[in-house]
Amino acid sequence: MICFCPYCGKPLPKPLNNGVSFCTNCTRTIVSTKQNELLSSYRILISRVYTNEDQLKAALKINAEDYAFIKSYADDGLSVDEFTKHLKTKIA
Repeated sequence: MICFCPYCGKPLPKPLNNGVSFCTNCTRTIVSTKQNELLSSYRILISRVYTNEDQLKAALKINAEDYAFIKSYADDGLSVDEFTKHLKTKIA
């Protein structure tokens, strides 16, 4: 489920489970892919909007395995662009 725009990080009007949506902030089209789900979650994780890890996990609505995956990259201090490059090689 994608709750935040993978491009700008703003909340989507309605969480995206399957299909296509758009961001009302940056007006980009969002397709429900694993890559976009992880990128969306990564943006929110590194933005530090949530200081409580339990609240963060609840807001992201991703499983524990995916959370551990993005957290490992965030702990390494990767930027969104660097994470996107790694993501493209991992999910091909």
